[in-house]
Amino acid sequence: MHRDLSREQFERIGAGQLTTPDGLTYSRRTTKTARRVCDQRIGAGSPLVIYFWAAGQVDYVDGVDAQRRWQEVRTAVTQHPRVGGDVVYTAGIWVDGDGRELVVLTGHC
Repeated sequence: MHRDLSREQFERIGAGQLTTPDGLTYSRRTTKTARRVCDQRIGAGSPLVIYFWAAGQVDYVDGVDAQRRWQEVRTAVTQHPRVGGDVVYTAGIWVDGDGRELVVLTGHC
């Protein structure tokens, strides 16, 4: 499932919190996570959120759609964003109160 959360969640995600369409609230735990860790989390079923401040975008993707979208953006994930050029993402792991994890990609240009 893919859902645009920009209207509901744009301000909250910038402050380190996000409520997903299923009503779970996640908080930022890490902001610089390696691609291999994201591979593991998304492969195990963690949802994916793509946050791109400059475009006002917050997209939530889960299930098979999360795995597909992750493969599309995986090569653009870096731990050291560079200025200028193509959009790159830093990855973070966010958790809810019960320890469920969510992968959040933050876009940089």
